[in-house]
Parts: sequence; C-alpha cells; structure tokens
Amino acid sequence: MAIASAAFLLAAWTASVRQAATPPPASGRRLASDANGRRAPIDFPFGGAAFLATTLGDYLFVTHRPDAIVLAPAYSPPRDRLLGRVFGGLIKGSSVRNNGTGASNLETLLALRPGAVFSWYFQRPALERVGLPVIGVGAQNGRFSLFDDARAYAGALRLDGAAERIIAAYKDQMAATGGELGPDIPRPGVLGLGFFGDGRMAVWIASNPATRLIELAGAKNASAKRVNPPWIDAEEVLRIDPDILILREGANNRVDPASFMSDARWRALKCVRNRRVYTIPKAAGSYFQGIVEDPLFVRWLAELVQPDRLRPKVRAMMREAYSRELNYRLSDVELDDMLQTKANGASSFYERFLLDAQ
Repeated sequence: MAIASAAFLLAAWTASVRQAATPPPASGRRLASDANGRRAPIDFPFGGAAFLATTLGDYLFVTHRPDAIVLAPAYSPPRDRLLGRVFGGLIKGSSVRNNGTGASNLETLLALRPGAVFSWYFQRPALERVGLPVIGVGAQNGRFSLFDDARAYAGALRLDGAAERIIAAYKDQMAATGGELGPDIPRPGVLGLGFFGDGRMAVWIASNPATRLIELAGAKNASAKRVNPPWIDAEEVLRIDPDILILREGANNRVDPASFMSDARWRALKCVRNRRVYTIPKAAGSYFQGIVEDPLFVRWLAELVQPDRLRPKVRAMMREAYSRELNYRLSDVELDDMLQTKANGASSFYERFLLDAQ
C-alpha cells in the first residue's frame, strides 16, 4: 500500500479510536502500571513513547499512534511487513541500532525526555536510576503479560477503552479454537527451531510465550524441559525427534521446509519422514505472536496439529483480524505471502491454507 493511502487509512482509524477513548485533560499526570504492579508517572501532554523492548507491533495495534513514537529499534517494524507498510513511513521518531541500556542509548533517551520508556523488565533498574519513566513489558519468567502490556500502552496515551476491545477479541478467538479442539486430545510434540547466521540453532525454551501457545493449539513444546540458554545442537534435535517442526522467524533463517527435509542430517526425524516441517507465517511486524497474532498462531498450528478436527478458517481469521485492527483488507496474494504457501507447499496438510480450501 502506498504511504499516502496508509496515511489516509491511519487518519480515519485513529479518529475512530480517539472518539471511543476518554478525552485527556489539558495537562496532568497519571500512573501507568505494568504486569508486576509497578507504576510509572506519565505526564500529559505526553512526551512520546520510547521503545527498548521489541514490542512496537502490539503498541501500534492497540494505540494506532505512530506519531507518538520518539525512539524505537531500527529494525522494528520491518518495512516489508504489514505494519511497516501501514505505519512505517509515518513513524518520525529516532532509532537506535540495538535495544540495550548502554551509555549511548541512555544519553539518547535523556536527551529525548520521552513520556514513557517501554523496556524489558531486566532493563528497568538501569533506566530508573537515571530518572526515566519506565514501564516494563513482555513476558517475564514465562508469565503472561499481553493484557497488562496492552493496558499500559493505552494508559500511557490516555486511550481509555482501547485495550479492552482488543483483549476481548483475543479471548473470543482463543475460546473458539479451544472449543473446536475439545478435551482429551492426543498432543504431538512440536519443536520450534531457529537457524542463526553463525551456524547456531535455538529452540523455544520452557519460559518462552510460544510454550503456552503450543499447548493452546493442542500440542506440547518438545523443548519445554530446556531452560536458558536456548541453543541446541543437531544431536539433541535428533534425540528429541519431534512430531512437528516449525522453522521460526526472527532468527535470520535461510532454511525452508524443502531444504530442511532434503538435508541428510535430518532424514531420520519423524517430522521429516511425515513431511510435517513448516515455516511459520510472516507476522504483521517482527514475530507472529502478540495481542493480535497469538490467536492466529494458535489457530494455524491447531489446524496442522489436529487437521481432522478443525475446519480451515485461518485465511478468514487473518483477513478479519487485520481489517478490524488496522482497517486494512489483505488481498489473496498478501495472504499467500504471509502464510508462506509457496515455502510450505511440499509439507503435509498445508493445502488447507490455500484459497480454494477456505
């Protein structure tokens, strides 16, 4: 979508959000809370949102306010993804090369004087020591925090009610998929595997939010017994021998299902013999998880885990979700790209995600 069209859609959508939200007073202060109940003073007029956590996608889904971003990691959101096409050219803030709390980033933040810094929880002490208003976001030790994070984004910008609407949609979609799966189902082992440029491989460890999503999809995380670090070698992958293998994104992956299944190292794996190796769908932002995409990931995986129990509806769910949250209707070509139908074309059961099957 052209930037001009994106700007028009954004203006209309933001107007509707603002009408639904409580108008903020001319000035003042409120306390915004994180998932741990820690509070940060947020002044109004709002000084802008700075991000060290890579959760910018959820912030945009909840607030529709790219104009309020004053700092974000340079790689978030990717310009070739849906959020990048809709919002990317409208984000006018500065960027940092990494999302750490080193001296250069602290100096940048102090110079910007943002209204709120959204950071990982472990970064909070360093930011608070220099007097910055910090709100911790993201899962901490495996704890689910998406709803608290969404409320923190809306609360910082005084968009009262914006988070509750998106939270309600999340709950409804999760409940619908769970209802179709039913109780007492066999739970195959799913391994999420990421290949890094330096040759290392990583898996979803027990505390990763993906563990919960895999369970909601009617499976189990085959690497759930692992704790940090997430690195794994080929011998352990062979020992785990998962029923289903997901090639993760966000790990500089250059491996697709066809090349993985043709690699002699992996031929003994059940998932290779049964052609149950899949590349995860492309996210609207950086990762196919979060307040909008968790239910989509669960449905996508559930249809692969239990193909005989669930009717195909992922395409319809994705189109409806992005239309509802971004006022953007995906074309069939865009849906094929996000679902990676070409890359997954040789994998079992993936024909259910094609246009003709929906």
